Amino acid sequence: MRMMRLAVTVGCLAVLFVPFAFAKGYAQGIEQGKPSEQELQRIEDAKKLFKRAGIDSLRNSAGIYVMVSPIPVEFEAVNSKTQIKQYVELRLREAGIKVLDEPSDVGIHLWIVVDRVPTPEKLPSKVGTIDIGAWNTCFLKRNRRQEIIAQTWSTRDSFINPVRGEIRERCKSILDAFLNHYLEANPKK
Repeated sequence: MRMMRLAVTVGCLAVLFVPFAFAKGYAQGIEQGKPSEQELQRIEDAKKLFKRAGIDSLRNSAGIYVMVSPIPVEFEAVNSKTQIKQYVELRLREAGIKVLDEPSDVGIHLWIVVDRVPTPEKLPSKVGTIDIGAWNTCFLKRNRRQEIIAQTWSTRDSFINPVRGEIRERCKSILDAFLNHYLEANPKK
């Protein structure tokens, strides 16, 4: 009984003082103008864990369904929605990945979004972003019967004043990142 009280007391003290110690270390890093080595290591560890979870979410899918959001009018002349969808589907097929004709609960939904970034009227530049995200059917850990659609992998690129074909070329570089992660999660047998 005495050991249990000691463990509970030590646990309560840890709960009380650990946040203060963390906050003090974080504040010292802020005072010095940079995060501490421990904080940097925690950030790097979190990045690796998040990247690993994203790659693992690509494992064992029945295929990939490609969706492209409507292209903003300013960029439609540079690359159309149809051109981008066809290009992405072709690249997936070349990599040996099954492309689905319609959405599936057991497949990945690869969603491509080309968007315009608002700029001040004084700037004549057209700035945009390309986001590629993999969406999966998932279940909540706290309720295995609760099904949701969630983005489990993503990457982004940006461009300024695109010329004909540039959006597709930008899409190529970030699609390569997706293909590398997909093939890492699903090695050829």
